[in-house]
Amino acid sequence: MTTETHRRLLLDLRKMQQDPPFGTSAAPVGDDILKWEAVIFGPADTEWEGIFTLTLEFPNNYPTRPPLVKFKSRVFHPNGTSKAPLYIFSVYRRLNLFGHFTKRVEPSLRRLCHPHFNSGLYFNKSSIQSLLGDPNIQSPANNEAASLYINDRAEYSRRVRSAVAESLLVAREQLSG
Repeated sequence: MTTETHRRLLLDLRKMQQDPPFGTSAAPVGDDILKWEAVIFGPADTEWEGIFTLTLEFPNNYPTRPPLVKFKSRVFHPNGTSKAPLYIFSVYRRLNLFGHFTKRVEPSLRRLCHPHFNSGLYFNKSSIQSLLGDPNIQSPANNEAASLYINDRAEYSRRVRSAVAESLLVAREQLSG
């Protein structure tokens, strides 16, 4: 790991501890600064209103490259599953060398934070929430969810709510156990 990566992750950790975004917590797992666990609340008053656990694996060249973000919670989403990473890398590929967004980036993805723009982690509540409620259908990791999102929104919403209900039960069990 580079010194820049280590320094940046320590800075991100300090800022996350001092001023965590509402509905978000994240911290390294044990002594490994490159592996983090996070908890976020889904957007209120949506089918995604719930609690989600995630893992983040930071590459050795962070913040130039994004972390690999995976849901630990069960989810039904076009851009990620509990087995596949949340597909946020497309945002990075659309950044030029100076970290500015090109005009080809979808409006929903412009809200995702790049570490060079943000004093906190690339991962933050608003970026994940944006992707939850407004998936990038151009780059699906879950083709079934993408197809339902496009062709049968009612069934898509039912499947999302079912997964969210299950994630809430798991979170409740973890808190009480």
